[in-house]
Amino acid sequence: MRKDPFLNFGFLMLVLIFFTVQHSTTLLGLAAQDGTLSRSEESQRSDLIRDAAAHAPATVNRATELLDQTWRRVKIFDEWAMEYNTSQWELFRASNPAESDLLRARFYVANAEVFTEAVSENTRAIRELTRAESSLLAAQPLVRPNLTPQLKTIEQEITAAESNERTSSASSAVPFETIKADLDRLIEMLRLSKT
Repeated sequence: MRKDPFLNFGFLMLVLIFFTVQHSTTLLGLAAQDGTLSRSEESQRSDLIRDAAAHAPATVNRATELLDQTWRRVKIFDEWAMEYNTSQWELFRASNPAESDLLRARFYVANAEVFTEAVSENTRAIRELTRAESSLLAAQPLVRPNLTPQLKTIEQEITAAESNERTSSASSAVPFETIKADLDRLIEMLRLSKT
C-alpha cells in the first residue's frame, strides 16, 4: 500500500464496491437471455431481493467493521514505522549505554504493541516484552540510584503487560502507550542527569 492514507482508503473503497457489485449480480441473478421472465422466475427474483435487503444491514455493518479494523491496523503500522525510524536515529546518537538500553526497551515495547493490536500474535508480543525487560535489567546498574524507582515501575508495568498477554485478556491492565510514555520520561531524565 502507498503512504497516502486517502489513496489507501479510496482503493479499499473501490475494492469493496467491486466485490459488492459482483456479489449482488450473482445473488440477484441476471435476466434471462431473451429478457423475459416467467412468473416463477419473477417470484424467485423478488424473494432473492427481499432476502438480500434483509441481510444488507448486517453485511454493511460487517463491511464497516472490517474497514475500521483495517484502518486501525494501517495506523498502527504507520506509527510503528515512524517509531522504528526514530528509535534507530536515537540509538545512533545515544550518549551512553544506559540510554541505548532504555531506547531498545522502548522499541521492543512498540513492537509488542504492534504484535498485539495489529497482528494478534501474543507469543511474539511476549517475546518482545521479554526483550524489553532484559534491556531494562541491562540499564539498571548503569543509571544513577535516584532513577532506579522509575526503572522499577516500568519493569513492573512490562511484567504486568507480559502476564496480560499470557492470559490473552482483551483489556490491557497497563496500556503500551503508558509504558512508552514512562520510558520517554525516564530517558529524558537520564539525558538531563548525564548518566
